[in-house]
Amino acid sequence: MTGIDPHRLLKFDALWGQNFHKVLREARNSLMWGANIDDLPEESNRVTLDPNLTDTDGIAAPKIRYRYSDNTLKIREFTVARMVDIHKAGGARKIIEVPDLQGEPGHLLGTARMGSDPKTSVVDKFGRAHDVPNLVISDGSIFVTGGSANPTSTIAALALRNAKELIRNLKEGA
Repeated sequence: MTGIDPHRLLKFDALWGQNFHKVLREARNSLMWGANIDDLPEESNRVTLDPNLTDTDGIAAPKIRYRYSDNTLKIREFTVARMVDIHKAGGARKIIEVPDLQGEPGHLLGTARMGSDPKTSVVDKFGRAHDVPNLVISDGSIFVTGGSANPTSTIAALALRNAKELIRNLKEGA
């Protein structure tokens, strides 16, 4: 059986009493399995300043435009189909496909890519912006591609490396 299990998408407040017990009975021998896929950069996806929305200091709020590309949707469809094949081969009795798990956006990376060419990147290999003096970025936005797992350790390592380079430059007066 495929399709969305209506109990999977129940709001927290609805998971009490009989609903809660039903979900536990149905899920006690279940397995939730997800896959990470690479969502390539799309020029149409961007972060800009909102022309109308501001914070309490009058500073423009960020406006995020993000849509899945056709390529990403095809990769997701292919990956879900392979996961279904694996479940069937393993003897699964019930398969619930959830191709777009709401509230789970993954890790959006690469919005300020690092590289040596200012025409194709925002920061250098140490996170220093090509166009803004004394701006160092040390988060997942400087990634040139995504990995297959959580990026926290890589972000921490890059931040440490960038901080060491920043300290070295400050000591040298650069």
